Amino acid sequence: MKLSDAAEKVLRKVGRPMHSKEIVDYATTQGWIIPKSETPHHSLQVAVWTDIQKNGSRSRFRMVGQGTFHRRFWLRQPD
Repeated sequence: MKLSDAAEKVLRKVGRPMHSKEIVDYATTQGWIIPKSETPHHSLQVAVWTDIQKNGSRSRFRMVGQGTFHRRFWLRQPD
């Protein structure tokens, strides 16, 4: 499963904004992903951020919160 797909699945299941580390931990516990790097939360963050940059307002994700350490990812609500 792609990291961005796993992120979407976790966010739908949990129903609240989450930090990339929380998303990776949850997806790994569920067996949805097997981390392949030393910093899988960073890889997930890049995957979600790339989706946001590439798709803009059509992205399935949005960032919530401010600052470097307080950002969380959440699902974009349909317009």
